[in-house]
Amino acid sequence: MKDTFVSGIAASFSYPLFFGFLYYLLQESRIQCFIFLILEGLFYPPITFLSAGILLIQLLTKKFQNFQPSGRLMDYKFYIAGLLITITFLIIYRTNASEYGPLISYAEAKNLPEFQPDGRASFF
Repeated sequence: MKDTFVSGIAASFSYPLFFGFLYYLLQESRIQCFIFLILEGLFYPPITFLSAGILLIQLLTKKFQNFQPSGRLMDYKFYIAGLLITITFLIIYRTNASEYGPLISYAEAKNLPEFQPDGRASFF
């Protein structure tokens, strides 16, 4: 078992939440699917990007299946609501500043001694 799965960090919650989302999506349980989307957004927002991609693919598959809409308005409302939930959490995640500061760029890392061959984290 991987250490990240049992370590208790937020990323370790992403696996069960994502598989729960997939399970309820296949079972077509809309409320539980929304609950897992919200939990994904609260615990580990990057995994909601993957869930949004799956919702978008399913929406497009249903819409263009046999080149005619399914006619079930509830299906479209479910997918659009799910996409709105994920977009909301991704916007919140993206706009919040990290407590550790911004990520380092390639040009900055190239000039820092920490990333050189004799540095603490030799990367180049």
